[in-house]
Amino acid sequence: MRRTTPMLAASIAAIIAAPSVAQESLALEEIVVTAQKRAESIQDVPIAISAFDAGAIKNTASKNIDDLSVFTPGFEANNNNVTQPSYNVRGIGSNNFGAGDESSVAVYVDGVYTTRSGGALVNFADVDRVEILKGPQGTLFGRNAAAGAIHIITKKPEEENSGLVRLRLGTYGQRDFDGAFNTALSDDVFLRASVGYQKNDGIFKNGNGGNDYEADDSLTFRGALLWNAGDNTEVIVRADANSLEQSNSPGSSTNPTANPMGYDDPYGPHYVDTDAFEKRDLWGSSLEINHDLNENLTFTSITAYRTFDTLNREDEDGSDSLYYFAESDNVEEQSQFSQEFRFSYVGDDLKWTSGVSYFKEDIEQNHIIRFNKETLEQFAITLVAQDPSFAGAVEQISQIEQSLGGSAVTLDMDSVSSGLFITGDATQAANLNGWAAAVAGAAGVYAPHPSLPGCAVVPPGTCANGVTTFPRLPYVMGDALAIFLDSSFGTNFGIGAAGGGLAGEFAGDTTWTESTHNKGSTTSWGAYFDGTYSLTETLDLTFGLRYTRDSKDFTVSSAYQNTLGGIPLALAFTSAGEESGKNSWTAWTPRVALNWHVAEDVMLYATAAQGFKAGGFNSFLLPSDTDPTVAQSLLPFDEEKVNNIEAGVKSTLLDGRVRLNGSVFSYVYDGRQDLDLVDSFTVSAQQVLPVYAVRNSDLEGQGFEVDATWLVNENWILGGNYGYTETEYTSYGLFPLEDPAPAPEGDDVTGLPASSVPEHKANLFVQNNFSVGNLGEIQTNVNWNFTGERTQSLGTVGLEKIDAFQIVNARSALVSADGDWELGIWAKNLLDEEYLYGVGGTGSAIGSKNAERAAGRTYGMDFIYNF
Repeated sequence: MRRTTPMLAASIAAIIAAPSVAQESLALEEIVVTAQKRAESIQDVPIAISAFDAGAIKNTASKNIDDLSVFTPGFEANNNNVTQPSYNVRGIGSNNFGAGDESSVAVYVDGVYTTRSGGALVNFADVDRVEILKGPQGTLFGRNAAAGAIHIITKKPEEENSGLVRLRLGTYGQRDFDGAFNTALSDDVFLRASVGYQKNDGIFKNGNGGNDYEADDSLTFRGALLWNAGDNTEVIVRADANSLEQSNSPGSSTNPTANPMGYDDPYGPHYVDTDAFEKRDLWGSSLEINHDLNENLTFTSITAYRTFDTLNREDEDGSDSLYYFAESDNVEEQSQFSQEFRFSYVGDDLKWTSGVSYFKEDIEQNHIIRFNKETLEQFAITLVAQDPSFAGAVEQISQIEQSLGGSAVTLDMDSVSSGLFITGDATQAANLNGWAAAVAGAAGVYAPHPSLPGCAVVPPGTCANGVTTFPRLPYVMGDALAIFLDSSFGTNFGIGAAGGGLAGEFAGDTTWTESTHNKGSTTSWGAYFDGTYSLTETLDLTFGLRYTRDSKDFTVSSAYQNTLGGIPLALAFTSAGEESGKNSWTAWTPRVALNWHVAEDVMLYATAAQGFKAGGFNSFLLPSDTDPTVAQSLLPFDEEKVNNIEAGVKSTLLDGRVRLNGSVFSYVYDGRQDLDLVDSFTVSAQQVLPVYAVRNSDLEGQGFEVDATWLVNENWILGGNYGYTETEYTSYGLFPLEDPAPAPEGDDVTGLPASSVPEHKANLFVQNNFSVGNLGEIQTNVNWNFTGERTQSLGTVGLEKIDAFQIVNARSALVSADGDWELGIWAKNLLDEEYLYGVGGTGSAIGSKNAERAAGRTYGMDFIYNF
């Protein structure tokens, strides 16, 4: 069957590799995409799209989606952890690494949805193009495309025998190899196979002698078999596999007391005591059938199965200090099956696509964290005794003051071994006693103030000198864990009544281990229609509608793996063993667009679309953590909905030598699913230890984007783009029993921008082709990228500003006259800019905030041979 294969010649909103030049007329070549499930010129599609072809990927030495995000305004990606990458489009995204939630940016590989971002970050081995679609795309792309969609299209088997060999060498022992081979097995059957290997020895050194940071070892295989089963039928079988192992990106503590040399500079030496690493094995296969029912109508079926396993070990504190020791393991096993049937019609005045989809996922996750006595002390110090700008301390003090009717309260931190003591006047004893009981448990968790000898142990009471007895609030292992844990611990074991408590059980650096086990199953059904009708020769109307139903079953169990005096701590800490929940979410999501070709090469468009992502379950939060009165079933969080409006222009000017596009957008984002490290539950909820939990919050955003490309002459091409994104939280979700009063900084982010979203992002590029006679030509591409300041929420400990940064990348290659080979040199971050990916992490809760450093200058050479 003969069909059109999209040939992408340039990138649009993120232009970094110069578009191909149509030599006959000296014009930019047309760009063809499949954003609306049919091959169209990008200039005719009413969607803001950034597209990268194989040439753009090569010229930027990009290996994966994260590398391309630098060049794309309105799009942020972070693959510091390749097993837990995050994607964000125009301020809409998800940072949840738990099994109970999914990404708000849908990633597709050859038309197959990959629900987990850990299984979506694939190497660009034998990739034909990447399309990044901005704004809600659920009508055509389906579930979880509330923010947008990323579509990775690999190269398709061809009729001609051909192949490619590429070798890339670089700093830090980088050695990459790509190879692809295409051949005809018969007149109707064609095979394409490829392999990609990437390895380096590590970019950052560990001063403690452990593994170096960002060393990676990755092997990827792809295969595709094309069978032209007749004049009207095409069958494609695809399979891919990847095995990856790498040391994690550096997270260095900015607390000078956590580093042996007193360092607080994230760009200085790194010292950690955990050899952090990631492992991932993924495999997938698909069967695609395209059958032309007639010259206008095509039937498509895509059947796919994918699976991946991951292990991610993290040094949470970013130091080698035993006083800040915290490390974690995250283990996931996931499998998914999907089926889509669709019909596509292309007529003179009407084009439409309609179909149904089915998706089934099973996932299992184990999250393990290890810490020690000193770590728990740091939890307490951070929550109660640090600067009032820290949310935990402010929350505790606020609750105490409310219990005392607003009167003054003194918090005395005598020493790590003595604990925290609360004092006040005698008239406040009853209120204070009630507050302490709610936090620390029933009778038996009090101790006398050491400066008041002879006082009774159990209040209310009177000391020998007539002073009223006040409760002691124990905060570390030295007396009790009641401030952190369920009241049942203090009640059942009487820890802290006479002092000592667990001190003997957790002497020195003995490791304390906790684990959470999650199992989830998701079933999703969808049906959709999207059509475009030409009202006139210059005016087109598009309408689309999708129905989605997602059903989820989820279970969580938590275990404390150590023992206390032979008694399993799980008996003390988990009240119901395995807790489960199930729920369903449904939505109708529409799309409307109007295109007006005001001139032959100028189109104005306006769109309105709604995005939807189903709710889910908190993977690390048991019901007793939020409300001890609820039934023992998991509490779901709500769905996300995005209402987006957009207007734009797409134009080709100066006889095809200039391409100028722009768009302006505004959206309302309801129910944003934010994963936070939180500690702000009310005392009646009995939970003070920080936990990861998902809140539903509301956000608004607006902005604009513009990009331009100018073919100056046969040798020079200039271009660039700019994006402005403004976001603001309009409300912040609360858990059951959480204090509805204004929360402290670090909890309530109402009025603040979305985390990790820069307002400003810009790119400029220049490409030159210089002839060297019969030898060929030298092709040089230089691009400059600017990312503005970002605000990042740190959960329990406030907010952090991440500085703006700018980087320069370049590649220059000698390309043979016949195009069979090229020899190039390249550099990334040529000016060796120092900048951070992010700040925070779990270590923030123990006073060891981590700064995640990006790589400095890297450079090398590559050789490509085409045959």
